[in-house]
Amino acid sequence: MKNLLSILFLLISVFMYGQKVPMMKKEVSGKEYKINLYEACKNKLSEIPISQFAEDVEFIPLETTDDCLIGDACIVSSITQKDIFIFDYERCYHFDRDGKFLNTIGAKGNGPGEYTKPMKCIVDTLNQWVYFPDHWTGRLLKYDYSGNFLEESHPKGLSSLTWLYNPMEFLFGDSFYQYAEKKERFSIFFYSLKEKKLFSKMKCEYEKDIPKLMICDPTVYNYRGNTFIKDFWCDTIYQLTNPYKLVSHAIINRGHLGYRTQDDKSLITGKKDSEEQITLAVHTIVETDRFFFIGSNQGKVIYDKQLNKTVALDYDIPFMDDLYGSPGLIYYPSISNKNEIYQAIHAHKFLEGRKSKHSISDSRYNVYLKIIDNLTEDDNPVIMIVKVKK
Repeated sequence: MKNLLSILFLLISVFMYGQKVPMMKKEVSGKEYKINLYEACKNKLSEIPISQFAEDVEFIPLETTDDCLIGDACIVSSITQKDIFIFDYERCYHFDRDGKFLNTIGAKGNGPGEYTKPMKCIVDTLNQWVYFPDHWTGRLLKYDYSGNFLEESHPKGLSSLTWLYNPMEFLFGDSFYQYAEKKERFSIFFYSLKEKKLFSKMKCEYEKDIPKLMICDPTVYNYRGNTFIKDFWCDTIYQLTNPYKLVSHAIINRGHLGYRTQDDKSLITGKKDSEEQITLAVHTIVETDRFFFIGSNQGKVIYDKQLNKTVALDYDIPFMDDLYGSPGLIYYPSISNKNEIYQAIHAHKFLEGRKSKHSISDSRYNVYLKIIDNLTEDDNPVIMIVKVKK
């Protein structure tokens, strides 16, 4: 088995790194946000109320039917003024903006238009297409909003780490670049589906040895129609201005927190790994007009652009909802839309916290109570739309 894995990694490396693909050039803007993550994590707060960064919260219960039973592990893939898309690693569920179930998109299987092991779905809101990168079979499957299968393609370098840059233009992350030679490590590839070719690649600047079992995926997010990238081994967040150009956008200060130098032993022993205390790993970034929301192994971090202030909270403590008394933001938001961040919270969480303190005392709170009173433990999740301060 070990030999088979070695051959697999070798073949992936030969294919991905053997291509004559231009390298993305990095430029310094001189206008970077400076995010002192180290000081914030060293002086973590015991709680961070939602009112510190939110003006209001909207709650949308997702309709529950026999044809729509969302799994426990689910994420918000996209929310627009008309549509909501939820993905539970089995299929994508399409709702209208009021939470009414419309249809599912895609299905697991081995037949035409079916995928084997999807890790995400990607929504092209401009063309109203939904993509599933089925990296196990090397296929990118495309559907319309009604769930009709449209076509499949076979992009070079397709990965479970796939993001939409523009219609028919994608970024593919490489989960195995630590197996490449140090000077041939590239963590992001830009692919044009229209021209069926790789346009460019982003170099990993880290020259030291990388633990072989390390999960060191790059972070990619969208903010106001622009795409931003942070390589796992780099503390700069870059804006991808075109397929060949990266411009520095923000810099994370990690202080005395280093990079991991050995494999995470907790993956085998199940016990807490001591190196986690002295390392920093950023996993998610969401940006709005005023804030950066950063998820890391050291905690949940919020950077206020206006006040140039960074605060942190332990990663297993929710952002307390002092407005409505809801369960709060339990996990870290994975997407944003201008000045909104989203999260899907299981229905039973709302029932547990029904009597929590709140500060909203007008008709908005009565609407929230009506939603909660109509929930049962087995209902589909409730979408929390946090309207962030500007």
